[in-house]
Amino acid sequence: MTKKQLSMIGCMMILNFVFAGVYDDMPADGLFERIENTPMEKDASKVRDIAEVFVAKYPQDHRIHQVRLKLLEAYVESSKFLLAEAYSQRLLTGVMMPEQYREDIEYWQIATLVKKSQHWVAVLIKSSNVYRNIENLSKAEAMIEVFLEQYPRTKYLDAVNGMYAEIRQAGAEYQLGVALHYAKKGNFDAANVRLAKYFDVYGDVDSPILDQLMTYPELS
Repeated sequence: MTKKQLSMIGCMMILNFVFAGVYDDMPADGLFERIENTPMEKDASKVRDIAEVFVAKYPQDHRIHQVRLKLLEAYVESSKFLLAEAYSQRLLTGVMMPEQYREDIEYWQIATLVKKSQHWVAVLIKSSNVYRNIENLSKAEAMIEVFLEQYPRTKYLDAVNGMYAEIRQAGAEYQLGVALHYAKKGNFDAANVRLAKYFDVYGDVDSPILDQLMTYPELS
């Protein structure tokens, strides 16, 4: 992690700590209870603010590892992806977290990459199958394959498999969509290149776009 990333995460945590003054006088038990009882899916920003106060005030508390994981999750779920990336890297490379939490941190690294690749429209309509960064998705796909090999019985199995299926669907439809674009323009050589890549990498993924492409006799 670069010095710039370290400075960024430090400054953001300090700023949020200042603005989260309502929690300043709370004891560790009160903060932890709020972190645990605030629904992440409804108020990730609130979880993030409280967790940052806890981490700053009670770094020696016996629940600090749980709270650091909650903070990482809250960064992801509140779309603070740069903070999530910097914080997860800090947790993995530093001495703050025991080795037993590596699986959790690596899972949230994957989730960060997938979620930040979603188009804002997909987020707005609560869809998860519209992506803007195929390169990031390819990286996430490779990370998932390594993750599942390392943790075949992971507690995140359903979530990871769901992300993997969505990523492959998005990758397949991207290649087929580009192929269809070229076909409509009459550039069948370029369309065949994309079609070949689809069959090579995503041949097991169905898409109605393939049916449209198969109407062109020029495509093999």
